[in-house]
Order: sequence, then structure tokens, then C-alpha cells
Amino acid sequence: MVTLTHPIDYLRFLLGDIIEVRAITDHFSTLELKDVEDASEIAVRFANGAVGGIHLNYFQRPPVHRLEIAGTQGTLRWDNADGTLHHMAMPDAFGEIHANPTPAVINEYKLPQGFDRNDLFLAQTRHFLK
Repeated sequence: MVTLTHPIDYLRFLLGDIIEVRAITDHFSTLELKDVEDASEIAVRFANGAVGGIHLNYFQRPPVHRLEIAGTQGTLRWDNADGTLHHMAMPDAFGEIHANPTPAVINEYKLPQGFDRNDLFLAQTRHFLK
């Protein structure tokens, strides 16, 4: 992938180094992008044993940018559209499989009041200059 690489960057930040990659990329939309894939399906294995899938494309409308991490004790789901992080905790974790599993406990974390995305970039620049 030449671009749309931020999901790969933040997955490495959250889960560690990637040690194995399998991918299918193509130019098949009518976007006429040059030297850039317009769609990719990427399977990755992290050094800690986690596996993941990354779907990237330029043509989906409306555009979607989500992250979901499923673990043995629940799931984290983030959507760029509103910046909200949902935490679904499984009280039973992965014990035995139940016919009627206990519903997930959902915690929702919204962006702080007055949040401005540009403040992140300004703070990063200040840190770099320091």
C-alpha cells in the first residue's frame, strides 16, 4: 500500500510488531488512481500471536473508518465518524459455551466536550520541536 497506511501504523502501536503479512491489492474501480492501489485486503500476524485483518479502499461511499479489536475478555469498537469507543466486556469470558450467553456489558467513551482533531497535530508538533 502506498497510502491509507494509518490503520497499519496504529495497529502496530496498539498490538506490536507485525511478523507476517498476506495481502490482495488491486486497481479495479473507476477512480483512475495512478501508482496507488484502490482496494486491499490484508491479513497480519503480530509478534505477540494476535492475528488481524485490514480492509482498505478508496471507493466505499459513504467512507467508513472503523477499528475493532476482539479479545478473550471482550471487544473494543471505534468508529472515526463520531470518535466514540465502545467496550463490550464479556463477563463469562471464554469459559464454556452457553446456550444463552450473558449479554455484553457496554461502556461507551465519547470524545471530550470541545475536542478539536487539529489539537492532536499541534500538540505533536510542539512535542517534536521541544
